[in-house]
Amino acid sequence: MQAIDKRRAGWIIIAAALLCAGAIVGGTALVTNDSLGSGWKLLVALVVMSTFALFIWTEVRHVRRCDELYQRIMLESLAIAFPATFAAFTLLELLRDAELVSPPFVVEKMWPLMVLLWVLAYGFARWRYQ
Repeated sequence: MQAIDKRRAGWIIIAAALLCAGAIVGGTALVTNDSLGSGWKLLVALVVMSTFALFIWTEVRHVRRCDELYQRIMLESLAIAFPATFAAFTLLELLRDAELVSPPFVVEKMWPLMVLLWVLAYGFARWRYQ
């Protein structure tokens, strides 16, 4: 992939990610509003999920257009980050069950941890292949 295409694809992915973040914030505000009926809340949730579908589509499209080394780095970073996220959630759940941590850890508040683990895994995979 040429440098200009990579840059453009990166901006498209960032725009899709920001759209998801905005949809999450707006969707959360709307579904917690007591004046909306459950049908409207369901519609809001489906609209938020559609932004995730757009983000996934743009990311997969970008990875398919990249060279084999970049695809391998992405695969390795996801192969590290996914189980690491599961392990972190399991650890937090066990600590909560043992009453060693007081705040409730819920998945919707833990997504920054998922992003952080992927960023660290991506950095490790890139370092490993250089």
